[in-house]
Amino acid sequence: MKINFFSQSFSRIVRIIAIAAVLIQLSCAPSPDQIRQPSEEERQAKVLMQQGDLAAKKEDFATAADRYVSASELVSGEDAIEYKIIAAGLMLKAGQDKRAVELLNTIDSEKLDVELSAQYKFVRARLAYESGDLLGALALIDEKDIKVPSFEFYDFRSKLYLSEKMYLEAARDFVAAGSYLETPIDLAANQIKIWDAISRVSESRINFLMPPAPDEFGGWIELAYFVKQNSSNVKALISEIEKWKMRYPTHLASLYLIENLIAEYQNRFKIPTNIAVLLPLSGKYSAAASAIRDGILAGYFKDFRAERPEIVFYDTDNTLDSAATIYRQAVGDGADLVLGPLRKNILEDLAAVDNLPTPVLGLNYLPEYYEPKPNFIQFGLLPEDEAVQAAIYAYEDGYKNAVVLVPNTDWGQRQADAFANKLEELGGKVLEENYFDTKVNDFSRSIKALLNIDASGQRYRALVSTFGKKVEFEPRRRQDVDFIFLAATPRQARLVRPQFNFHLASRIPIYATSSIYSGVEDTKADQDLNGASFVDMPWVLGSDNNNDHIEMRAYWPNRMKRYQRLFAMGLDAYQLIPNLAAMITNSDIRKKSNTGILNVENNRIRRTLDIADFRRGKPQLRWKDAQ
Repeated sequence: MKINFFSQSFSRIVRIIAIAAVLIQLSCAPSPDQIRQPSEEERQAKVLMQQGDLAAKKEDFATAADRYVSASELVSGEDAIEYKIIAAGLMLKAGQDKRAVELLNTIDSEKLDVELSAQYKFVRARLAYESGDLLGALALIDEKDIKVPSFEFYDFRSKLYLSEKMYLEAARDFVAAGSYLETPIDLAANQIKIWDAISRVSESRINFLMPPAPDEFGGWIELAYFVKQNSSNVKALISEIEKWKMRYPTHLASLYLIENLIAEYQNRFKIPTNIAVLLPLSGKYSAAASAIRDGILAGYFKDFRAERPEIVFYDTDNTLDSAATIYRQAVGDGADLVLGPLRKNILEDLAAVDNLPTPVLGLNYLPEYYEPKPNFIQFGLLPEDEAVQAAIYAYEDGYKNAVVLVPNTDWGQRQADAFANKLEELGGKVLEENYFDTKVNDFSRSIKALLNIDASGQRYRALVSTFGKKVEFEPRRRQDVDFIFLAATPRQARLVRPQFNFHLASRIPIYATSSIYSGVEDTKADQDLNGASFVDMPWVLGSDNNNDHIEMRAYWPNRMKRYQRLFAMGLDAYQLIPNLAAMITNSDIRKKSNTGILNVENNRIRRTLDIADFRRGKPQLRWKDAQ
């Protein structure tokens, strides 16, 4: 037997080297005495943190914050900073915002590492949100700063996006937040949030995103696309959804949302067969209510469908019953749609009812702060909407700086506020507001103050006083005014316009609401309004070319003089019914109607109006193809 000496020697050498390496490692390893043990302060801090976590689980956030503050005082460096940031977040949850700010102010944010800086900014963003600074909060919170984003991060940022009406971004964050959820209840609730956000994204933006990436979020985009494209055709919608399910077989929406979505659309698109109309047909508001009733009936008699709905009228002012009681009576009588109420206080009472199984098309508007209910749509002739559109038309005409003249009433103040808010939102500015007494015919004092002519007179009197003798004087108005916004009755407007001319403002354009025009042509009386522009509905401005209007004037000559706008509103309310479900589903659907171009946003029917200019005492529609 031969022995390879070289092979044996090499193996021995390898074993010797391996043993030597182990011995070296052992000699270098620290002994138990050399391992650093936590200090007493660190041990106490750990106990305090555990107590804080336990208190937070019990939602005792104030106690939890106290424990973390105490822990931060026992350690130093990054540990102390991290505990302070956690404590500040807990203080926010406890409603101790001021205390949270004071604690964060003790941290030098410039010296934080990336991870601590992200935690710090997140708490600062939450503080900004609580104080109403939504844009400030969004500026502080950035996904790129966070190594591992959390459910809390996406949940919070989605709220910011929703508040700023950034619906696509909110939907994306809801999808991301869903990956942290486990229980079927939480997942189903999140699907509803995603759909609510993505269904609010405009159709044009959804179209731009098509075709999307074939991932979870892309599935939502595609689903929204098919719903918007087929919003008025349930059969086509169901067909597209079935195809969608084949493309996205594991999509969460298939598990929790699709069936309810289809059922909801099938429900929505049922055209009502029994309509209850709630109007104050007796009492103070009976004349206005009767005009709306006549408009509804006109629509009914012009409806040539094979199966017209039955209509039953309920007098809301001839009873002591509450709005809820009248509603329940109408539903009990078989109503599957309720039109009205008209009076705002009764509408508010009905809106406060928790359960409204039968849809309501209210004939007035609730304040903006009311949360929209799925079955509660609002439609009316809101003066503030007209003020907003006057601002839009003026701004689009190139005018930015305005002065405002309105009556010293709540009606006038609301219009002035709506106009100013919109103009400033567009980038314009209200230089001055003034309010006139509705009981007087001389508006000189208000006009002089509005145009700073009083200041010109004061300078003249100062000169006379200084030099002791009269000097040549010509009053001057301010030169920075681009246009005037006016809200007034026809009688007031006919008086105001010549007085503006007298006070050196004949060349300043006037933009007004429909209130300055009676709706009945009177070229002699309205000569004084020449040059003024105002917004109004097609029913009034295009009446000579509207066969419905010509026909109604023959049937209701008196009603069409004083209450023609309310008549048109009643007519539109009836004619909207077959299209209402589709319009609720898709805010991009716009219907040319008698009261304007109508669309539905947040369960409120918005009107886009025409604009006309007075020429030779007669309103001239500015764009003949507007309707």
